Amino acid sequence: MGWFILAQVFTILISTVRIGRMSEQEKDLEILILRQQLAILQRKQEKKPVKTNRTEKIVLAGLTAKLKAVTRWSAGQMRSVIRIF
Repeated sequence: MGWFILAQVFTILISTVRIGRMSEQEKDLEILILRQQLAILQRKQEKKPVKTNRTEKIVLAGLTAKLKAVTRWSAGQMRSVIRIF
């Protein structure tokens, strides 16, 4: 249990440093991507199988492309933001 707590604290510290180094535009794009994913997951909570529709996929793809262009992140770094797709 102690290792789990230590890992969580370390993860929060790393995230805090990473967020502090981001520009406002990068933060805004990340928030939009996370909100879109949250909306999809909230539909899943209704116990129905979730299928993302074409519009949601296009919105997520566009936001992701914009975030990647602004941040120049690698695919591995993008995985920390994009949870579903």
